[in-house]
Amino acid sequence: MIVATEGYSSSGSASITVGTSSGTGGTGTGSSSSSGSQPTGGGGGGGTVAEWGQCGGIGYSGATACASPYTCQVINPYFSQCL
Repeated sequence: MIVATEGYSSSGSASITVGTSSGTGGTGTGSSSSSGSQPTGGGGGGGTVAEWGQCGGIGYSGATACASPYTCQVINPYFSQCL
């Protein structure tokens, strides 16, 4: 599952919590949060970003390292994506 939050010319924050799945295909827990207050490359949260996930941009504060073999490609000043 890939979940991304993003804001355009805004400030504030978003919190996402992923809980245990009761369906088939596995279970997992974890959490992620994003705040619109840091500049490009600011947060660098732990972990890696999967293909198609956001890895940078103005206001992005999550993980910036893409899972192998993907690389972080700048789409526009507000959004970079692992491709």
